[in-house]
Parts: sequence; structure tokens; C-alpha cells
Amino acid sequence: MRIEAPTLERDSSGDTLAAVVENRRLWFKGPPGSFSSTRVEPFVVAALLGAMENGQALEVVPDALVSPRLLEGLERIQEILHAWNPRLRKVEVRATPGPSPAPRGGVALFFSGGVDATYTFLKHESEITHLVFVHGLEITLDNEDLFARALARNQESADRYGKTLLPIRTNLREVAAAHHLSNFLYQGALLAAIALGLGFARTYVSASLFYRDLSAWGTHPLLDPLWSTETTQIVHDGAEASRVDKIARIAARPGALESLRVCLANRPQYNCGSCEKCLRTMVALRLLGLSSPAFPRLESMRPLRRLRIEADDELPLFLENHALALAKGDDAVVRALRACIRRYRFRQIVRLADDVFFGGRLVRTWRRYRWRYEGPEPILPGGP
Repeated sequence: MRIEAPTLERDSSGDTLAAVVENRRLWFKGPPGSFSSTRVEPFVVAALLGAMENGQALEVVPDALVSPRLLEGLERIQEILHAWNPRLRKVEVRATPGPSPAPRGGVALFFSGGVDATYTFLKHESEITHLVFVHGLEITLDNEDLFARALARNQESADRYGKTLLPIRTNLREVAAAHHLSNFLYQGALLAAIALGLGFARTYVSASLFYRDLSAWGTHPLLDPLWSTETTQIVHDGAEASRVDKIARIAARPGALESLRVCLANRPQYNCGSCEKCLRTMVALRLLGLSSPAFPRLESMRPLRRLRIEADDELPLFLENHALALAKGDDAVVRALRACIRRYRFRQIVRLADDVFFGGRLVRTWRRYRWRYEGPEPILPGGP
């Protein structure tokens, strides 16, 4: 997989940093002055997982220099990703090492308005100067209306705290789609690529999981620092707090709850109030005796009871809310969450029985059926 030399185009509308990777033009767009150099590192990071999925060497044109620290980090990153999912094979990275450019002033945080990012912001408020809001990650590029409303909310937050909001658009999710990579797996590389393109001395990536519940995930305390160069440090932050702890910390800051946006549904509503992330947040707000105009109140338990726990990574978040509901004596929430947890554990028992008695043939047959009618399953962090 070949990476051509990057280009940086500037005009009155902003900056575009782009490069051709295996005949696909990848780009980042931001306001004027967003990108200070045409370094190739962002595109090396963006292409790595696709190369691993193909089992294909990653080749950078000789005149485009790559940070020695990043090249060393890519070796470790590949070891971790391969251990998590053997479908991601270790590949050779052919690149010319070279010194990193001087960093730009300031400290950045990826900020979507969600619980994790808001917690990290409040924790490092005095240090952080820029809030980076990505269009093309959680909000798809074609959803201009939702992005505009989320941008306006995040701009209000940035203005309230005296920070600079830096909206960045990118088409990097096309790489994940082309190589059947789960967005949960690819998000760490996407964020790291943007961080290296922006070139701040330090960029914070807020933790998705509590230290107690860590598992294979795209952003991870093992992975995120390894994307760093000699002059751009990427910091994984916030894993010391559970999601409930984070919401309680946010609620202590006047006005902070009003701008929360956790929804991944890409629907017209700012928070749809019915997806898994919305409902989990609404449960925590109810149990903590809090409310936010950004969310509807959780009145009926029916949508909560119907939630499906899709992956092992989600189970600790349900268990955390379940424990809080027990402590608060909210029987309605306890029963609803218990129903979700029981269905998940029943499916685990069925999978175990399939492994023991049928050698996994039932699951493999179901996957072949889904591949035929729904397309291939994405490559996940934790393996097939």
C-alpha cells in the first residue's frame, strides 16, 4: 500500500491537508491556519490498519519523512492489534526516518460534547487551549444539519470557557468502510492522524472505558501514546473515573450538562433519546437526581428493557447503572436493566454451548448468512 507525498492547500475558506493512499485521496479540512506542515505521518497512521487487514506492506515515498519515534511505535501498535485480532497481520512499514517539525503552541482536546470529553476538559481546563470537533467520525459527512447544531452547541461551550473551537472535517472513515474495519477499532487511528496533522505539543484523547473495565478498543491507554512523535504527544486521559463518576463531576459545573451530546444515531435530534448511549446516559441522570435540557426525561422503561447489549465492552456500563439503581432503590430501572443483562448472558450461554457441542458451527453458519445478505461483518478490536 503506497502513500504519496502529501499536499497542503490554503485559501480563504481554510486549509486542506491531503494525500493519495493506494489510489484513494484522503483529506483533512479545517479553518485557515489549521495545519502548519505537510508531514506524511497522519496518512501513515490512517493507512496502517487497512494495510494490516490486507497483509500488505505500507510504503511511503522516499522524500516524505516519518518520525523515528512514530515508526518505533507502529511496531508496538501492530503487536497489540494483532494480539487483539489475528485478522490484522503485522506488515512492514517502509519509510525514511526524519526529524519532526516544531510543535505549534497550545494544547488540544478532541471534543464532541460527550461525557468523556467534557470530563477530561473540566479536569485539564486551565491547560487546554483548543477543542477539536471532528465531522466525519460520530457525525457522518452527509449529515450537515446535525453537525451544524452540534457545532453551535460546542461553540457555546468554547466561548463560555474562553477556548478556541477547531472544527475538522475528514473522509478517513472511508478507509474503515473499504477494509471492513469497525469504527470502534478505527477511531483511535483516526483521532491520532488528526492530532499529528494539527501538530499541537499535546493532544488529549478522552477515555471511553474505566480502568477496571478495559478491553480491546480503538482508543486505549496502551495504544494512544504510541501514535506520538518527538514533538506531538498524544495522551489517553480519564480512565480513572467510571461513567457515573464523570456525569456527577460534570453536573457540579453550572451549565455543563446542557451541552452534552452522546448520541451516535445520526438522527435529526441533538440526542435522540432512544439509542443505547442516550438511554444509558438518561438512566444515570435519573439515578443521580439530575436533568438536562439536552435529553428527554426517562419516563417509560419499555425502551430500556428492549436494549440489546451487543458486545462485552458494553456490559460493564450496564452493570454500573444496575448497581447504582440497586443502591438508589429504583426498582423499575433495576428490572429493566436486569432484563437486558439476562438476555446478553443467555446469548453467551448459547454461544458457549455451540462451541462445546457443535464446534462453533451454528455461529459460523449464521455469519455466512449475514455475509451473504448484509455484507461482511466489520473487523472488531477483540477478534472475530
